[in-house]
Amino acid sequence: SALAPNESPERTLALMGAYSTPMMRLPAMMKLCRYFGGGASLDAQVRADCIRVGRRMAASTGSSADRVFGAGFVRALEQGTPLADEMLADWLAMVVTAVEPDPSGPLHR
Repeated sequence: SALAPNESPERTLALMGAYSTPMMRLPAMMKLCRYFGGGASLDAQVRADCIRVGRRMAASTGSSADRVFGAGFVRALEQGTPLADEMLADWLAMVVTAVEPDPSGPLHR
């Protein structure tokens, strides 16, 4: 993985989660993955690693922040693709669930 050389994406996530304040590592990942530039001019391997780690974060069963930021990374790097659309749908579902936890509530219809 370009994010953590010689480490698997799973290990990269574990390393990120090992910090006592995981959110402190997010700016470094955002910079490395050129989050605000949509991944412009990223090396192909770094781009692939950023997408892979973002997808793993988006699928996390732990923190909802991991899921939100992971989906955001993938959406930023895969703009205009079905994968970006899928991440947006997942993100919207997370927001609706956070606002209206009752699955029979009006926002879930």
